Amino acid sequence: MKKSFGILGLAFLVLCSCNANSNSSESASFSDINKHKVSFLNYDGSTLFEKNVDDRNNIFYEGEEPTRKAPNNKTYYYDFYKWDAPLTNIKEDIVVKPIFHIIETKNPIDRDDYTYRPMYKIEGNDIKTIGYEIYKYNNFDFEGTLEVPSTFNNLPVLRIGEACFMECNIKRIILPSTIEVIDQFAFNSCTNLEYVNIPDNTYSLKRAAFYYSEKLETISINNINFLREDNFLLCKNLNRLNVSEKNQQFKTIEGCLYSKSEDVLVKIPEGKGNVEISNNTRKIKSEAIARLDKMKEITIPQSVIDMEEAVFFESKVESITILGNIDSIPDRTFLYCRNLKEINIPNSIKTIGARAFYDCRLLENIIMPDSVNTIGDFAFAYCTSLKEIYIPNSLKNIGDGAFIQLDSLEKFSILNNPFYTVYEDALYSKNYEELYRVPQKKTNINIHGATKVIKADAFYWCSIINEITLPNSLMKIEKYAFYFCNNVYELDIPDTVLSIEESAFEGMESLIRIHLPNNLTVLESSLFENCALLQEVNIPSKVTKIGDEVFYNCINLPSLVIYDSLKEFGKDVFAACNMLDDIYFTGSEAQWKSIKGLSNCALTSETTIHFEYK
Repeated sequence: MKKSFGILGLAFLVLCSCNANSNSSESASFSDINKHKVSFLNYDGSTLFEKNVDDRNNIFYEGEEPTRKAPNNKTYYYDFYKWDAPLTNIKEDIVVKPIFHIIETKNPIDRDDYTYRPMYKIEGNDIKTIGYEIYKYNNFDFEGTLEVPSTFNNLPVLRIGEACFMECNIKRIILPSTIEVIDQFAFNSCTNLEYVNIPDNTYSLKRAAFYYSEKLETISINNINFLREDNFLLCKNLNRLNVSEKNQQFKTIEGCLYSKSEDVLVKIPEGKGNVEISNNTRKIKSEAIARLDKMKEITIPQSVIDMEEAVFFESKVESITILGNIDSIPDRTFLYCRNLKEINIPNSIKTIGARAFYDCRLLENIIMPDSVNTIGDFAFAYCTSLKEIYIPNSLKNIGDGAFIQLDSLEKFSILNNPFYTVYEDALYSKNYEELYRVPQKKTNINIHGATKVIKADAFYWCSIINEITLPNSLMKIEKYAFYFCNNVYELDIPDTVLSIEESAFEGMESLIRIHLPNNLTVLESSLFENCALLQEVNIPSKVTKIGDEVFYNCINLPSLVIYDSLKEFGKDVFAACNMLDDIYFTGSEAQWKSIKGLSNCALTSETTIHFEYK
C-alpha cells in the first residue's frame, strides 16, 4: 500500500507540475485573487490613493491629506480627522473615506491662558457641539511644565490648533488624553521644549507640527496614523521616535520610523547617529534621511527598489553606498549635501534627476555607470570640487545647466558614446555641431570648426578664459551661453549667426567691445545686462525689437547707433546706463516717437537723440 501511494503521489505531483507549466496565466490569476484593492477617496469622491495589498496585510497610506470645502459664507471649516475604516488585516476590496472635524472660526472664547473654538458634528439637520479646539495659548513667557486642560464648558478638548504654542518658552507640555488632532505648526519654534506626550487618542499630526523644536530628543507618536515628512523638521537633537504596537500605520526600528510592514522608511530622526536601514525596506520616502548632522556614512540596502525626491536633502552624510536595485536617482536626492565626498551609483541607474547633486561641494569624483541615459536640469550644478566628469556610453539626454558652476572641472572624458564626444576637454554633440559645456578650469579654448550651436550655459562662469574665437560655421547662441564669462575683453560674432537668445552675454564684466551679426533681427532680454565695461556695440540694421533690460547697468556705454528698422523697446532697456550721452537714430523724430515702448525704456533726459543720422 505504501508503495502504491508513493506512485500515485508522484503521478499527482507530475500532473500538477505539467498543469502549472502549461497555464502560467492561471497561476498569475490565482495570485491576483490573494490581493485586495484599497481605494482612499476624498469627500467629493475623487481618488486620493489606491493600492493592491496582499490578503490580511496592512495598507500604508501615501496620498495627500483629504480636504472638504465649507459652503460659502460659512463661519466654520472642515478639518481631516481620521479614516472611516481600519487599515489593517485587509480581507477584501474596500473603499476608505475621510472623517472631518467641523471647527467654528467666529468669536473664539478667551478663558485664562487659552483661546478656544467650538467643534461640531452634523447629525441629519442638527449641528451638535462635540468639544473644543485650543486655538491659542496666551502665556508666551511661561517656562515651566504646562498641563493642558482636558475639558472646557464640560466638553472635551479635542484639538491643538494651528500654531497654538508657536515660539512659546515652555520646557514640558502634558497633553490630555482627549486630544485627537495636533494641527500644523502647533509647536513651531518651541526652542526650549524638552518633552511633550502624544496621547493614545491622537490620530493625526499635521504639517511641521514640531518644526524647529530643537531640544526634543525623544518623542512617542503612539497611535498617530497620519503625519507628514516635515513634522520634525529641524529637530536637530531628536534621536528617537517611538510608536505603539497597536499603531495601524507605523513601527519603529532603532528609533527610526517605518511603515507597519517595514517596507517603507518614513523618517530617520535628524539627531540620529549612524544607523542601518532595515533589509526589508523597499521604498524610502521624501526627506526620510534629510538634515542629518551626525551620520557620516550610510548604505541603502539591496532590498530598496524605489526612492522619492529629496531623500537626503541637506544631510551632512559623507559617504553613501547604494546597493538597492533602483532605476533612478530622483530630483533633489542629494540637494545641498555639502559634506558628501563619495558615492557609488549602481549599474541599475538610468536617470539622474534634476538638481540630484546640486551644491554637493566636496564631491571630487563621481562614476556614472554605462546604464545612465538621462541627466536632469542642474543635476551637478555647483559641485565645485569635481575635477573630471566621465560621460557614460549610454547617455542620451543632458538637461539645462547640468554642469554649471563646476569651479574645479578640468575636463570631460568619454569612450564610445553615440550621441556625445569630447574635443579639447569640452563636451560636444557627436558631430561637433553643438558645443555643450566648456570646463571652467580651461585657460584657453579652440572651438571646433564644425560647431553650429553654442548651447545654453556652454561658457557659464568660465572666468579664466580671456580670448574666444567663434567659427564661421556658427548659426545660434543659446541663453546664458557666455554668462559671467568675465575675463573676455572683446568678442566678434560671425555674420552666419541668425539667433542669439536672452542673457547670452549677461555679466561679462570685462567685455569692452562686441560685434553683432548683420542678420540679427531681435536683441533678446538682458542680452548685455551687467556688462559694466561695455563701450562699443553695434545694433544691426535689421533689428526690429530691443527686449527688456538689454543694456541694464551698462554704466560705461557712451553712445549707440539705432536704425529706423526698430519698432519696439522692452522695459528698462537702458536702466542704469549713466554714461549714455548720445543715440544716433537713422530715422526722423516722428519715427523715433512712434517706437512702441519708448516711454518705458528708461532713457533719461541726459541722453541726446540725433535724428536722420547717416
